[in-house]
Amino acid sequence: MARALGIISKDVYYELEKIRKIRNAFAHSPLLLHLGSAPIAPLFASLKRPGSRVTRPALVFLECVRAIDNALDDYIHSFERPRLSLDRRVEWFTAA
Repeated sequence: MARALGIISKDVYYELEKIRKIRNAFAHSPLLLHLGSAPIAPLFASLKRPGSRVTRPALVFLECVRAIDNALDDYIHSFERPRLSLDRRVEWFTAA
């Protein structure tokens, strides 16, 4: 839905799909898994990594999620308008 509405880019959509698949693999496996486990490792390796020196898999995963969060924040903040000061609001209101 977010992709169809233009809220997220195609790249962010594909990264979210990878994260969804990783989440589902963890959630539906009867085994104890980690990011290096056979069902998870290929998906984890395919995530786009932000330019970071982090090497621990869990922290790399969080960096990837943070990059997506930043993209969503940028979208939300693109709608913010500068707020008028109280004096300017009174001036605007009383001018009518």
